[in-house]
Order: sequence, then C-alpha cells, then structure tokens
Amino acid sequence: MTVCAVVVPVGPTCKGPFVNDTLDSVEFYIPERSVYVIDDSGKGTGKSVATGREATVVDVNGMGLAGGLYGSLSTGFKEALKKPFDILLRLDTDALVANDRFIGDATEYFAANPRVGALGSYRFGYLGTRRSHAQPRKRLLWEMSGGLITSPRLALHLQSLTVRALVHGYTLGESIMGGVTVYSRAAVEALEASGALDDDLVVSSALQEDHLFALWLRSLNFELADFGSVHDDLPFAVKHKGLAVSPESIIGRQKSLVHSTKYFENMDEAEIREIFSAHRGSQARPE
Repeated sequence: MTVCAVVVPVGPTCKGPFVNDTLDSVEFYIPERSVYVIDDSGKGTGKSVATGREATVVDVNGMGLAGGLYGSLSTGFKEALKKPFDILLRLDTDALVANDRFIGDATEYFAANPRVGALGSYRFGYLGTRRSHAQPRKRLLWEMSGGLITSPRLALHLQSLTVRALVHGYTLGESIMGGVTVYSRAAVEALEASGALDDDLVVSSALQEDHLFALWLRSLNFELADFGSVHDDLPFAVKHKGLAVSPESIIGRQKSLVHSTKYFENMDEAEIREIFSAHRGSQARPE
C-alpha cells in the first residue's frame, strides 16, 4: 500500500479548529501516512492541534512566508525522509482531503513519468484558464540583477540555479501553486542530495516558496505537471484564493485535494468545511 507523507505548515494566523478539520480529513482518507506539522505559529498552535494524533510536530521559529516558508517546509521534508514514504503531500491549513483517489492516481503517474517530480495546479487553473507567472518572473529577474548590489550571494545563487533550470526547459517564474502539491519520493530525495533542503541563501528571498521549489526541481531536471481541472477526472480542485466552484461540485466530481476553503461566493470557511465534514461522515473510511 502506498505510504503518503503529509507536511502541513502552521503559521501565526492559522485557526486551531480549521487546522484540526484539515488534519481530520488527512486521517480519514489516507490510511498509510506519516504526518508532520511544521509549527511557525509562535504560540504552540501546531503542538495543540497534534495532541492525541499520530503526528510529528516540527518547531520552527519566526520563519515567516516566502523564502522563510521554503525553509520551514524544507525542514519538514527532511524530517519526512527519516521514514519510508512513496509520495509526499504538502497541504496548507486552508486545504483539505476530500477522498483517497489521489493516492493511487499520483503513485501511478509518477511510476509512468519518473522525470515528473511534482503534481498540482501548474500551467492551468481549475477552470482551465492559463496561470500567469508574470509576477514571480519579475521578482526573480530583479533578485538576480538588482540583487547583485543588495544581496549579491543570493543573486549569484539564483543565477546559477536559473541557468541550470533553463537548460532543462524551465520557464522563468513557473511553479505549481503551493497550497496543495504532491511530490514523488525521488524528487524529495534529489532535493536533499543536492543541498536544496539546506539552502540558507534562498530563505532570504522574497520569492514565494512554490517558485523556489519549482526552480530547484527544474535545475535538477525534474518536470512539473498539471493534475486536475473541471475538465478531467484527475484529483486536484485548487485555486489560489477561495474555491473555484461550489463544495457540492467538487464532491460530485470526486476531486481529492481541495484549496482554498476560505470562501466561496457568500459562504465562509466554517460553512464550506461543514459541507466537506458532513460528506466525510457519510462515507466509509478507506481501508
């Protein structure tokens, strides 16, 4: 049976009840799992939500977002590598698992496409619109050029990674939307072996963590792939802010991985989560 490592970063604004609901969905739908709660809340939220669960809490201190979140997640990835797993699910606290289909789908996809290191919302959003990488491209170019004066070591490091990535077909600024991403074990092992998970230089970058992981993976000759839209039966149903469609539509299309639960039209997060929770309560737990 596929073993899934689940890495969940918890920041200072995360609400305990919602994080608990996300972890409840993980425990319900992923039978063989190892869970890592990366606590950057500064107030013990991670430890609190992990109480009574089979979960490892990894304390990080004041890492924050952007490059800091890259550092926090890297710490979680290294912790996950201490145990066997086949795939790694990076899950934000405003995301949840809605069924177990993604486990088999992702495992089969990685086996058939070993050069692909990460799956998610890549070139297209859930409704089929093309994702724009204009802002991260602009930021990356600035950090590699203007950064030569303000942060020369970071600028040279990003230049080196970018040149290597471009050789393998990288598009400047490309990424998989970070709120929900599935990585192959081979990709996580390659990140560790290359030193990417100990990259203290990019921790100071203003690039978002998903852009940095994409850059590192592409520099190591891994590819990224889309893995779900309203037009297919693949498991992702994700959008950067809020839900792309109603909870009922996501459930009806049997999508597995959902982001963001913060709102949909006039519904707030509590209402959205209640629909998914009620659906869980009506299901038999996967064996």
